[in-house]
Amino acid sequence: MQYDCLIIDDEKMLADSTAEYFNLFGVSTAVVYGAGECRAFFRENSANLLLLDINLGDGSGFALCKELREKTEVPILFISARTSDDDKIMALHIGGDDYIQKPYSLGVLLAKVKVILKRFGKPEAESGEKSDNRYTDGRLTVDFDRRQVSVEGVPVKLTSLEFKLLSYLIRNENRVIAGAV
Repeated sequence: MQYDCLIIDDEKMLADSTAEYFNLFGVSTAVVYGAGECRAFFRENSANLLLLDINLGDGSGFALCKELREKTEVPILFISARTSDDDKIMALHIGGDDYIQKPYSLGVLLAKVKVILKRFGKPEAESGEKSDNRYTDGRLTVDFDRRQVSVEGVPVKLTSLEFKLLSYLIRNENRVIAGAV
């Protein structure tokens, strides 16, 4: 199943109430409570955005972020009660897109999530082999939901900007793209 947001946090009451709030405002949200559950989630589901705590009962959010970054460029927002600048720097250095300190305002967090979902939204289906979540031409495969690209079955790691550019070119195939040189 495809979700807008996945919350990975071992503080069950906070994670559940955040997910409930997001779902009330139209952001489909799932919750898992640890790194192992996160891995299991991605075997059958996908999400367009992750909210990831640093301290998980069964591991480190930092280690999980590194692992996820090997497979996907989905935006990751760290949510943590840790206040050290070193933690914030580490979170951003290893692939996090933002760092939000607990306790957080649900309204402000929801606004940030909606902005990111809008910015990294999936492309609309057009012609050919494109769909809302996947494009393939026999050699190139792009999974827009998971933000994954492969060429002849071999995964290719792209930066966020490279992925956006590739998505734009796919959505505008057979059109002349003009710009300043």
